[in-house]
Amino acid sequence: IIRQLFEAWESGQEKLRTAAVLENAESKASAFSQAFSGCKTEWKNVVGYGNGNCWLKTE
Repeated sequence: IIRQLFEAWESGQEKLRTAAVLENAESKASAFSQAFSGCKTEWKNVVGYGNGNCWLKTE
């Protein structure tokens, strides 16, 4: 997930569709909160999401 977001950011694409990112990551989760459920909440410091989109927080 992070790799996809980084590659999108690197190529100048600000946001990606969350469902597509999860699908491409072969995640069975339907939301980032599920995909990162084994992690502490620090992932929210680097991943932004809302309105069906997601992005890498760079600032």
